[in-house]
Amino acid sequence: MEPVAKQAITNNRITVIDAIRGITLIGICMTHALQHFGAFTNTAPPPLPWIGTMDSILSWILQYFIMGKFFIIFSFLFGLSFFIQMDNAAKKGIDFRGRFFWRLIILFIIGLIHSALFRNDILIIYALLGVLYR
Repeated sequence: MEPVAKQAITNNRITVIDAIRGITLIGICMTHALQHFGAFTNTAPPPLPWIGTMDSILSWILQYFIMGKFFIIFSFLFGLSFFIQMDNAAKKGIDFRGRFFWRLIILFIIGLIHSALFRNDILIIYALLGVLYR
């Protein structure tokens, strides 16, 4: 128990945010995999008429009430993390603009690589809007 307490004092990271970010990244990866591999497109006719209806309802619930939330939570945590970094720098009297701009450049590059795999990339938009905020 002692090493954990020492680690919590020396490490200024908020582990709950990191855990939620990890869960949302897994959810986003699962969503992209399901969408990419066509898990929601079933061309075979259902054996009973009501099964097709239930499948459509379940698909809709998964898409809008579960999978869509991963993107919203990740976006919120993205902004929260930048706010925490800016706030900590302001408390120390450090100008964060240069580091912020560098992180946006890296985010833009990651977004370009990601857009080669998935056409609806949000990271590029985050980077461009972050430059406007700067």
